[in-house]
Amino acid sequence: MANQFTILSRFLDRYSDDVEGRSMEEPTAEVAQKLKNFANGNLSEAERKDVIALLQTNPNWVSLLAREAKALRNSA
Repeated sequence: MANQFTILSRFLDRYSDDVEGRSMEEPTAEVAQKLKNFANGNLSEAERKDVIALLQTNPNWVSLLAREAKALRNSA
């Protein structure tokens, strides 16, 4: 068992930057509203750029945006 930890430790020492995890933080209420407005098409170009930047740094939020867009489609 100690050998497995040694192997893992060496791997992480060597590749830690590549295997570092991302947190799965939920967006704030303000960000959630921006995602909803983005899905509705109710943002200015500058606001859309801000949301795109947020999505690039928090790719797990793309699924939230997809849910908003799907909800719009289902309500129409």
